[in-house]
Amino acid sequence: MTDRRSQDHDDERVDRPSAEILALRQLYEALDRELQAIRPVCELSGRCCRFAEYGHSLFVTDLELQELFLRHGPPNEPIGETCPYQSSTGTCEAREGRPLGCRVYFCDPTYQSVMPELTEQHHRQLVALHERERVPYRYGEFLVMLASNSST
Repeated sequence: MTDRRSQDHDDERVDRPSAEILALRQLYEALDRELQAIRPVCELSGRCCRFAEYGHSLFVTDLELQELFLRHGPPNEPIGETCPYQSSTGTCEAREGRPLGCRVYFCDPTYQSVMPELTEQHHRQLVALHERERVPYRYGEFLVMLASNSST
């Protein structure tokens, strides 16, 4: 059986996304460019994916889950206390489709003062995207949203 998390889906929808998915990708690309200029350091520790162990939560919208599933499929692993897209070596197997919260989170102590404002700025853009594209806005804890959306 092919591991859907380790490769992009070959589904035509990845290459020909809906207007709202295209807008989300553009938002992600703008954030990625901004992060390249800031240059936070990723230690590849995997702490970002081990929510309960390190006392943090990740929140997402339905639209972000739609992009994640479009690119990487629903998780193959049961939903637990860590991200099911984290590999056994601690790296992300869903980099292309990862949500906003994953993109802005870094363990780099020099980045900690920048992260909250950057997160809020881009989350406001995400909310505006939902309004502009007339996409219902539902925002919730990642593991809960995964569990409720992967079975559908």
